[in-house]
Amino acid sequence: MIGALIFALGVLAGTLLTAGLAWAGMEATLYGFERYTTNHFDGLSCPLLMTRTESATIHVSVNNPSNLVITPFITIDLSTPGMPDTQQVQVSVPPGQTRELQATVSPDNIDRKWFIFVKANRSASYPVDTAEALCGILVLDVPIQSGLQLLVIWLALGLLCTPLGLWLWESGTQRHGRTHGVMKALALTVLGGLAVGLTGFLWMVAVLLLVITILLSVGLLRLLARI
Repeated sequence: MIGALIFALGVLAGTLLTAGLAWAGMEATLYGFERYTTNHFDGLSCPLLMTRTESATIHVSVNNPSNLVITPFITIDLSTPGMPDTQQVQVSVPPGQTRELQATVSPDNIDRKWFIFVKANRSASYPVDTAEALCGILVLDVPIQSGLQLLVIWLALGLLCTPLGLWLWESGTQRHGRTHGVMKALALTVLGGLAVGLTGFLWMVAVLLLVITILLSVGLLRLLARI
């Protein structure tokens, strides 16, 4: 019984966290930022979670893989309840090196009640093309000082309770049949959803895994009801 409760807690925590991160990524994609290109670059780094009272720093890394100096303009758009807050700076990046820019997001950047959205655009600078990146930050009103602390606690519940509950549940059961197969599949799907959700941009894959999680959960409940 204890194993089942711990397993259920882990599945619930992992599913809710994956859903929140996927929601933020989806909202960022649908937000009203102007889009100039479909090329993506990996230089944008944002916190996944924030509390409603904290400020945080985003990082934009500009990498130059070529053998020429590049001098692109970096435009950073931050969401607000009104028009986006836009910052622009030109950077000079020597061959094979990386330059990093920073911007601060705060409660003033919260929009759609639960999110902060960021878009970074790198202009073309031969031989590097124009590219952009998006991120969505989930903002929660919780009595915890920072989103990082909340993320660690939430991850611990999902990553520890799910396999621990599964092990305790299996250890206390003599018969291993279809129910345990569904439990293992559910555990793997929840953990996979967390891994995908933590990337911050593979939200469509996370949504697919959430659907599978729900279907497996319903199937498991039906099997348990027959026991």
